[in-house]
Amino acid sequence: MGRTVDMVTLFYFHQVPNQNRDQFLEIQRKAAAINERHGATGDWPCGPNNLDPRYNCSSFSAELTIQPGEELFFSMSLK
Repeated sequence: MGRTVDMVTLFYFHQVPNQNRDQFLEIQRKAAAINERHGATGDWPCGPNNLDPRYNCSSFSAELTIQPGEELFFSMSLK
């Protein structure tokens, strides 16, 4: 019998003050390494470049309150 493999993709959204961006990305890299040691096949931080609504869908900026001086990041973890 073959082995069944379950795969899960997790998305995390992070609102980060501009002055903490570099620290956040460093912590994110360390967290990705920990996730990979515990079975994740990948873990990637992303900085969205288009928050506007498209394709008759809502937008990130309409659904999330992004304060002045903050940036929105999201990360994907594939487990």
